[in-house]
Amino acid sequence: MLKNIQPNYIHYPFGVQESLALDVPVRIQSDDPVYSFLEAIERINLAKYFAPVRSNNSSSHDRVMLLRVILFSYMTSRKNISLRELESLCRTDCRFLYLSNYEMPSHQAFKRVLDILQEGAIDDIFFELSHHIAVDLMCIDPHVQFVDGTKIEANAHKNSFVYKKRIVNSRKKLYLSASALLSEINSFFGYD
Repeated sequence: MLKNIQPNYIHYPFGVQESLALDVPVRIQSDDPVYSFLEAIERINLAKYFAPVRSNNSSSHDRVMLLRVILFSYMTSRKNISLRELESLCRTDCRFLYLSNYEMPSHQAFKRVLDILQEGAIDDIFFELSHHIAVDLMCIDPHVQFVDGTKIEANAHKNSFVYKKRIVNSRKKLYLSASALLSEINSFFGYD
């Protein structure tokens, strides 16, 4: 006769119930900033910003992936995030899980990545990223400068353009010098 080896759940308060291991995917909305971040950073070679380091650790995390997570944390936070908070985000926030390929790196992994970055690499990455966004994605000509002298007063309906007189005068001088130069060119070629 077989004995019932399962405890009596009515009289035993610490019963254990089995559960199914379900892998429920987490969906990130299509307008989330993580997708625009990945689109902007996909053409930048982040591996070139690391100093060459010889490591025998074959189970270490991908350095480029860790750098992407760090850059995304700079993009999304309004304050400086500590490495421990970054580690916590990689365990709980679905966007950081997506960026880290569902790996859960420790704060020490992020510290090692920041230690082997070359001097000034973060500034160079941000410059290259902003140049890529402005020139390639938004088709902005980098050789054109725009002057914005808008000054907004504290009171409503008191907006003024600070540099208006200077810009109008410099435009008049530019038109006069361009006209003089065109008349010189016309007289040189005999088009008068």
